[in-house]
Parts: sequence; structure tokens; C-alpha cells
Amino acid sequence: MEHITRLLKWPREWSRWLMLLLPQLVLGQFSDHAHDHELDELLHHHEQQLEFVENNGQFGDRVRYRLDLPHGQAVATPEGMVISMFDPASVAQRQREGILIEQEVQRGLPMRDLTWRQRGHAWLMRPVGASPRMRVEGRHAHRGTSNFFLGDRQAMDVTSYQEVWYRDVYPGIDLRYYPAEDGSLEYDLLCNAGSDPNDIALAFDGIEGLRLNAEGELVLPTLLGEVSFPAPYVYQQVRGREVEVPSTYRIDEEGRLRFTLGDHDATIPLVIDPIALRWATWVNTASTGDNHGHCIWVDPNDGAIYVVARVVGTTDQITPGAFDVTANGNLEIIIGKYLEPATIGGSGTRVWQTYVGGNGDDNPYAMEQGPDGNLYITGQTTSTNFPLLGGPDFSGPSIDQQGQSGVDVFVLKINTAGTSIKASVIGGNGTDNNFDVRLAANNDVFVCGSTTSTNLATLNPGTGASNTNNGSNDVLVFRLGQDLSSLVWMENYGGSGSDVGSIMLHDLVSGDLFVGGNTSSNNFPLLNARQSSRGGSSAGFIQRRLGATGGALWSSYFSSSSGDDANLLCMAFNNDRTEIYFGGVTEGLNSANITTGVYDTGHNGSNDFYVAHMDIDQNFIAGTYIGGSGNEVNMMGLNTDQNDDVYVFGYTGSGNFPTSAAPDVPLQTSNNGGDDKVFLKLESDLASLEFSTYYGGSQDDYDPVGERGIKFSNCRIYTIVTSESNNIPLTQGALNTTKNSSSSIYEPGLVVWANPPDLLGNTITGNQTVCAGDVPTDITGSEPAYVLPTIVRNNAASSYPSLGSAATYQWQISTDSLTWNDIPGATAQDLPGALVGPLTQKTFIRRIIGGDACILAGAADQVVTVRIIGVTAQVTNVTCNGANNGSITAQSDGQPPFSYQWSSGQTTQTITGLTPGNYTVTVTDGSGCQASGTFQVNEPPLLTASVNVVDATCNTSNGSASTSVAGGTPPYIYQWSNGSSGSSISGVPGGAYSVTITDQLGCSITLPTNIGNTGLPGADAGPSIEITCLNGPAVQLSGSSPTNGVSFAWTASNGGNIVSGANTATPEVNAPGTYTLTVTNDQSGCTSSDQVVVTEDTDLPDASASVSGILTCAVTSVQVNGASTTAGVSFSWTGPGGFNSSDQNPVVTTAGTYVLTVTGANGCTSTANALVDEDLGLPGASASGGTLTCDVTSVML
Repeated sequence: MEHITRLLKWPREWSRWLMLLLPQLVLGQFSDHAHDHELDELLHHHEQQLEFVENNGQFGDRVRYRLDLPHGQAVATPEGMVISMFDPASVAQRQREGILIEQEVQRGLPMRDLTWRQRGHAWLMRPVGASPRMRVEGRHAHRGTSNFFLGDRQAMDVTSYQEVWYRDVYPGIDLRYYPAEDGSLEYDLLCNAGSDPNDIALAFDGIEGLRLNAEGELVLPTLLGEVSFPAPYVYQQVRGREVEVPSTYRIDEEGRLRFTLGDHDATIPLVIDPIALRWATWVNTASTGDNHGHCIWVDPNDGAIYVVARVVGTTDQITPGAFDVTANGNLEIIIGKYLEPATIGGSGTRVWQTYVGGNGDDNPYAMEQGPDGNLYITGQTTSTNFPLLGGPDFSGPSIDQQGQSGVDVFVLKINTAGTSIKASVIGGNGTDNNFDVRLAANNDVFVCGSTTSTNLATLNPGTGASNTNNGSNDVLVFRLGQDLSSLVWMENYGGSGSDVGSIMLHDLVSGDLFVGGNTSSNNFPLLNARQSSRGGSSAGFIQRRLGATGGALWSSYFSSSSGDDANLLCMAFNNDRTEIYFGGVTEGLNSANITTGVYDTGHNGSNDFYVAHMDIDQNFIAGTYIGGSGNEVNMMGLNTDQNDDVYVFGYTGSGNFPTSAAPDVPLQTSNNGGDDKVFLKLESDLASLEFSTYYGGSQDDYDPVGERGIKFSNCRIYTIVTSESNNIPLTQGALNTTKNSSSSIYEPGLVVWANPPDLLGNTITGNQTVCAGDVPTDITGSEPAYVLPTIVRNNAASSYPSLGSAATYQWQISTDSLTWNDIPGATAQDLPGALVGPLTQKTFIRRIIGGDACILAGAADQVVTVRIIGVTAQVTNVTCNGANNGSITAQSDGQPPFSYQWSSGQTTQTITGLTPGNYTVTVTDGSGCQASGTFQVNEPPLLTASVNVVDATCNTSNGSASTSVAGGTPPYIYQWSNGSSGSSISGVPGGAYSVTITDQLGCSITLPTNIGNTGLPGADAGPSIEITCLNGPAVQLSGSSPTNGVSFAWTASNGGNIVSGANTATPEVNAPGTYTLTVTNDQSGCTSSDQVVVTEDTDLPDASASVSGILTCAVTSVQVNGASTTAGVSFSWTGPGGFNSSDQNPVVTTAGTYVLTVTGANGCTSTANALVDEDLGLPGASASGGTLTCDVTSVML
């Protein structure tokens, strides 16, 4: 392929006004002139939009398309393109005159005619001897249309195009007009297979004296001055290197322009895989001491960028409210979270940025995000108060071994909000360094580095650590538990020299850990080694270890050449984790470590970068050098993309480090001073350098340590750089573009690359339907353009180097839109249907932009669908079981009109009144394609239901009923006779109910049901009882229930007291009060209760007794009198000699005490005594008498 580029040089005073006309000549030997898809790969496409307006009657008859420019015009006619340019001064005068007329009208003056002294020049660019088949066509229509109303003429819905093509200008040669990158007009002459570039002869009608100047430039004299086209430059791309093809203009004897080309190879395809800087900004700008950026990470979930640096002293850009806004020691950690801009030129966001550290030197080296989403950072510290816990998110203990002599390892996690940290500090009595961190699937943390300590086993018993130091430095690798509070295992090992672990990989599936680094030991511990000797004075090493225990599976040198050094610094897996890419710097490698067919098999000078490739079982695949004649000082990172291509970031002092050439245009082609950063991409087989660029300023750009300074994520590559320069290339939209510290102080920067660059105007069109076995029509695609940022160096803006066309395509095909395969030969802007071939099933087609670059959203998510004519149907099933109301409506994606033939004999699109069964239709579309389909009308299963009842109990509303439905068409509607509408009812009393169930299609069923009820047991507490002196002191209550199977329970209240029998029907009580009987149905649990009141009447009646006289000799009886103020009493007397009487006032004849007992109606008694006295004393008497005798018959007494 050859590409010739021209730029018109207009007179200087016009340069700011005129749109330029730029020619290109593209030559190549390609097949299939009708579908020159290979040739299309070579075409340039830019984001600027030009509008070639199609003539639908609004222009003159000879106009096919017209393009209006600010100070010119291009009109496509059947003979060629008419180019017109106008004098900017006369155009400006016309504008001023128009404004003046408007002002005059506003002042009330009459409107006058606008006069314009038009000054310009026009010419017709005409292919001489053009083929009679030459035709003009527009390509890549713009969205939207225009309407023209011009007097009595109008044109509606007029389309404009991005490009105009003259097809078949000569056999196999086309002429293409399109917008150049700067918005001017450009043209290509496209030479296909079988064409002869010598046929091309261009006449410039209207130009007199066409000539070539001493520089070989084409000069066009015009009324406005001379216009010149630069001499042609033609090149081919061969294995990533630009090879020039000799070429010149020549003017033949008839004054026509022709081209002369030297030898060239038109069979070599052009693969364009551009990478462009997308966004770059300073992280800090005003540090008091050196500030080095060490590591970077990108969150795959939200795209947030996390950077880590370290500063001597203090710095700026610490965000207000950050976790720690104050530097604490001499060397301080800086952690920041950034969001890149969504579009080129945007400013991005610094979300937060904070210090973290203690009172000593805290130097971070590596960072990785864990499965828990937190960021894990590892480094070294001399602090005695390194912060172990802070913020609300983390808690619990940590390992704290800080404060010993020497340097210790810190492992720090920080949440993505930057508000909480937790850390552990691990180390012994020597210097403990670490350089990498990896996370296990369970969030355990792996760390590797080096140690000189001799007490690690003492500090960490049971972990596998050793108290032995084998040389100056031993490798240190350990696994820390996920909460940072305990060590799972620790290994420290090495030979008699210095051994440092620099980098790791962890396979989340197998759990294995791969460790790489460098050693000067000639007795480094090996196991199943691929290379068993060091080679030179130092070598790399690489190991595979068990992640669970730390035990080695294999361990090997990566040997240097005799007398040379090698350092293994960086590693990355391929996509399926079966292979490893690794790299570093070396003075020379063992010959077995550089293979044939790679990019560079020869060492270039001092230290070179190297990249090697082997599988995880040590089968070596490839190894290459990359470097210049100077010193490649440090490899800062190595990552792979989804194609297993390798991205490398490092620093070099070489002035001739290899850079890529157009079309893979580097941002910077030379070292601008001191050491510069280099960023490159190697093909996965290490055979070619796909992209390489310097990146730096006029001072030194360098960092001596850091192997995690690059991160590939979603087609972008993120790096953190370190620079003394104030003029590194940043981008428009950088958060900070000014470096405020001196040129002797390093500052970190964040740099984002895009592979491919952002795209504009990327669409494909071609959704269609074809007959089975037919070839689809061509699928057309727009020509996207790259969107590139403005470069800002020390606040001076400049344009990004031109990347040329974005037109590198690969069409892919899929039958499921998930698994995609390349379409062989389909690498043009448009996809000829012939490359797809006959199709028998629905097929998806997409186009990828950017060669073998990343499949970027927006570049490959445009998909068209080619449908095979088929028949589908809208089937309406029978609504209810046994019905005949089904229907089918046939649908086809063919070309209308359609005819239908059903197996039932009907010929309409929709058939109705169907019973369940299969129905076949054959559809014939307007183009004669046929498709058949069989469709089934189904009926739902019979709607059935049952009701589960729970009876109400105890005469309450606690009954329920629930339905179980089968068949019909869910969902179902329920309507209960009590008004409820759910699938169940609850809280209802016993009784008769019914439910009507209706399915989605209106089928219904009604079910009656009865909810039973369990009644209350009877409860009778018996009659009220009064406790009296007759029945007391305790009485028996008389509870009862007519219900069988019950139990009784009495309770007393209001002073009552149950003596016994509380759980019987007849308890004994001895106090007045209220007694409640609860009767419980032992089966249903229902209860009833009744109460009885027990009263008490034990008052004593009044009693009094008296006597009415005294017994004397003369009075032989007296009356005792009983009395009581209590009504209704009875009297009872007892007395001497067994006297008793029930009279109230009995008569007694015997002296003594008589007891009156008064008995009240309540049986209570009172007594009173009555004493009956007697007076039987005899009077004194004397008597004398005589004796009666017979004789004395009387005597005197």
C-alpha cells in the first residue's frame, strides 16, 4: 500500500480564512473491484463533518452534489469537481455591507440593494480520458435531511453526505472526496487490482501555467495568488516499520498532472492499531521534596482510578476532609482516588487524596484491590507509630511488630471512600522490604520482598519462618489473614548472595502463587528448575509455590549471560492463566532466553528491557529485547490485554529507544532530556512492536523502584509517572497543568492511554431479511474518526500528532450474538454480502474498529441482524378447557405482500374459532420466498379447586377457609360470599359460605363450603349460700355443668377463701365473697364461667334474764323472765335439778341459777343467767304445852 499526502499552501494572508483542498494517492493491488474491502482499510476518516448536499432540483442541472465552505465551494459535476475560492476580504466587505443595510432600515431609511464585488477563482479538476462508466455517488449519509424553498422551486427531505465518490474514473481506479482531519477537503485516488496508476491524468481547467517548483511541489497560479501542493510522500508499513516508496509529480506535455512511483510491494496489508494519550494530569504539583508515583489500580466495577505515591516532606492537592490532611514524618504515603473524564477534553475528578503514615519513613510500592472492594497497599516503614486503625469501617486487632531496629513491612487496607484504614506491621530485627501484594479469593494477603532479619521464627512461631539469614538479603514471602491480625504462613529463604522477591502472580482458581525477582546467589534454592545456573553476576528467578502453605512446586533461575546482570521485575498472566509474561532489565540474557522470530534478538547497549513468555510449567515460548543504545533504567510495569498483547511501562536514558511509526503514531518520538518514560505494546507472540512512544519533558523523568505502575482496564492503559520536568505532555482538561515545585524535585502524574483511541461517528447499517440460502445485501458502515486531546506542556497547548484514519476494520459474525468469529477477508469499511455467503439461519454481524486492538464499547457494540425469511405467529390459545375460541395470526419478516395457506384450508392471515391442536401455515412473500411453520393451539387444564376448612371454636369468629386451585390459567380471582376477595378467608364465625374462582381467561368455578363451630360448655356455680352459725364455719358450693368432658376450676375474690376442692364442682369455702366457676371443655378448650356469692350471718342475738320474786316458805314458785331485743329468736332455759324450758318466762320452784339461751334465726345463741333466791329462814318460837291424855283433852300451847 502506498499513501501520498498533499497540503495546499495558500497565500499567507488567506491562510486563516480558506478551507484547504488536500489530495492523497492510495495505490495497492487488491482483489474484487466491486467490493474493495481491503482497499477500504487504507482510507482516512476524520471526525470533522462536511455536507455534500444532493441536488434534488434546488441547484442547477449539472450539479450532482454541492459542498459550501466558509470561503469557497466544491460542486460535483458529471465531468469532475469544480473548486471555487473567494477572497476573504471581499467576503468580509459583503458582510459589513449587509449589516450596514440592516442598520439603515432600522433608522427608517429605504432598503437598497446589496452590492458585492465578488473576487475569487474557480477551476475544474477533471480526470482526462475518464471511463464512460464514471459515475458520481454520495457515501455515508448524515442523519437528518434538509428542505429548500427557492422561489418557485422546492426540494424536500434532501440528504447530505460525508463523502462524494467518482467510481470507475479509470479501470479499477476511483476518486474519493472527503473531509480532512483539519476540516478541509481532501481527495484520494484509489487503485484496485488490475488498474494502472499511469492511467491517471488530472486536468485543472481554469488554471493557466500549472508547474512544479524546485522542491517538487505542484503550483497552481490563481487570481488570488499561488496555491501549492507539497511533494508526494509515499510509504508502506512493513512489520511495524515505515518504509518509504519513491514518488514524484510530473506534468505531461499537455499540462496534465501525473504521478511517478518507484518500486513498491502492494501485497502487504496495512494493520492499524493506534494508541493515543487520553488524559494526563499532575497528581501533586508543589512538593517540598521528591515525590515519586509508585503504583496504580483501576476498579473494574466503576472505573475509579487509585494512585499511590510517596513524598519527602509535604505536598499539595490533599483534599479537604481527607482521612489525614497532615504529613506525619519524613517520608509520607499519598493515596488518591480519581475519575477520568467521560469525553476527550474533560477535566476528570480528584475524588479524594490523603496522607497516611507515621513518624518515620513510609514508602509504598504496590497496590491491589481485594475481593472485598478495599484497596490493599504494601511498602516499608521505619515508623514506630504507623497507624494501625482509623475510621469507622474496620475494627479488631492487628499484627504490630514495628519499633524494632531497621525497616519493617506494612500492609495497609483503605476503603474506596478513603475514610477508613487498617494496617499490620510485620518485621524482625533487620531490614524487611517488600515490593508486591496480591489478594487471595478469601481476601488473604500475599506479600513478597526481602529480609535480613534473624528472629522471624521467634516472632512468628508456627508459620514456617526461619531465624536464619543465608546471605545479605533473603527472599521474604508471607500470607496474612484477611483481617490483618494473623499470619497464615511465612517463608524466608535464599542463597549466599542477595535475593529479592520483586513481583508475584496469584491464580485465584488453583490458588498457586508465582514469585519472581533477582538473585546474586550461585546457590539459590532450586526445584525442578528450567535453568539451574545463574549465568552472569546476577540473574532473575521465578518460582511456583502453593498458595495454601507456601511450599515450592518448582524454582528456577532466569539466567543472564556470562558477566552480565539480569533483574526480573514484572509479571502478568495471559487471559486463561496458563502462561506468564514477565520482564525486567538486563545487560544480557542467556541465549536460551531469547528466541528467534521475536521483535529484537540482539542486545542494544548497557541495560535493555526484556520481555519473556512461558507457560506455568516452565515451557519457554519466547523472549525478546527492547531497548536503545543507552540505559533502560527501570521497568515500572507489565500488563496484558484481552488479546494477550503486552503493555510495558518503564524509564530509559536511551536517545534511540525504538518508537512506532505511522499509522501507529507515537505521542513523542524522542527523549526530551535525562531519563524519559517509555510506553510500548508488543504483540502476544513478541514478534512485533505494535506501538511505542516516549513520554517526558526536558528534565529527568525517572523512578528507581515500582513494578505495579501500569494497569490495563477496558481498552485503556493507566500509568503513574514521576518527573522533574515541568513540561511533560498533559492534556486539555488536566486537573493541574502547572508544576509549582522546582525542576530538581520530582512530582507524580497520572497518565491514561486509549487503545484504540476514542471514536466519533461509528455506525453500521444493514438490518435485512433474506430467503433461506440467499446471500445478504452489502452492509454499510460509517467511517469513524479518532477523537484526540489537545496536548498541554507547561500550559502551552499543541495539537495531538495526527493518527490518520481510524479505518481499520474487522467484521465478525455470530448466530447467537454471544460467540463471534471473524469473517475472513472482511476488513473493509463496508461488508460485501458475498463475504458473508448464503445464510440459512438468523445471523448477527458486527464491526470491530482498530485492528487487533481491544474490543471497545462503541467500536464493536454496533450490531446488525440478517434475518432469514421465516414465519412466526401470534397464537391465542383456547381460553377454557373444552372451548373452541383459539386463534392464530401469522407473521413474516419477508417482503410484503404476503399470501397464506393454512392446513385447515383457510387463506387469511388470522384464523379463528380453533379447537386445541396443530395448525400449519405456508407464507409466500412478495419476492416469492416461502416459509412454513406449525403452531399449536393449546387449552388450559381443567380448572379445579378444593377448600380446606378450619371450624370456628367457642362461638367466636375464628373460623377460616383456604382454597387450593389447579388448572385453568393463573392468576386467579377469588370472590367469597361474605365479600372477601382473597384465596382464603379467616376470622369468620361458623356458617355456610361459597367461593367463586375465576382464572385469567375468565373461566370460573364455584365451591360451597361450611365452617363448623364448637359451642361453649355449660357452667352453673349453684345457688348463693350464706354462712351462718347453723352451717358454718365452712360451706360447700354446688357447681355443675350439663356438658360432658369438662373440668372445673374455682377462684375466689372479694374476700372469699377456698378451703379445698378448687378443681372440683363442689369446693369447700369458709369466707364470704365471690366465687367464680370456670368450666373448660377438655377437647375444644372452650370455657364458660358462672359466679356465686357467699354471704355470712353469724351475729349473736341479744339475751337478758330476770327473776320476778324470791322463793319463800310462803312463795313456793317464782317466774324467770327471758327477754331479747333481737327479733325472731327462741328461748331455752336450763336450771337446777335438770330444769329446762322453752318458754320465754317459765315458773320455777327451785332456787338456783337459771341459764337462758336465746337462739337467733341464724342459729347463733346468747345466754343470760337469772338467780332465783329463796328465803326459808324460820322465826323464833317457844311453846309449851301439856300432854293430852285421855283425860286431858286439850291443853294450851
